[in-house]
Amino acid sequence: MGIKEAYYYLFYKFYKLGEMSPSIFPSDFVAAVVILWLELFFLSSFVFYYRDFVDPNHKWELVSFQTLVPLIVLIVIKFFAFINDTKWKTYFKKFDKFSQEKNDNGTAIVGGIVIIVVTNFVVAASLK
Repeated sequence: MGIKEAYYYLFYKFYKLGEMSPSIFPSDFVAAVVILWLELFFLSSFVFYYRDFVDPNHKWELVSFQTLVPLIVLIVIKFFAFINDTKWKTYFKKFDKFSQEKNDNGTAIVGGIVIIVVTNFVVAASLK
């Protein structure tokens, strides 16, 4: 599985989770937002590590050019990859044909990625 297909699989898993939970938002929007949060946690971890280990005097501001540009880029990517484009639906047809065992393994991998990213963020944020 290539990077693009793995990214769509991650979206697929969160989409299916969004379908199971009651929400006023469409499942594709929910999945895109969850992936955006994971990416923001991942990038923020690097900022925290940079602040703590490379430049302890670095002043990180929540609203600055350094934080808004990556956020805008990530939002635009999500919009064009998932909300505006329906190419992911062709991948979903392929993923729906996976065996139960392969799907369970994929769920475990996605869960592991979420745990690693969130744990890394918590550890990075608590340093200092």
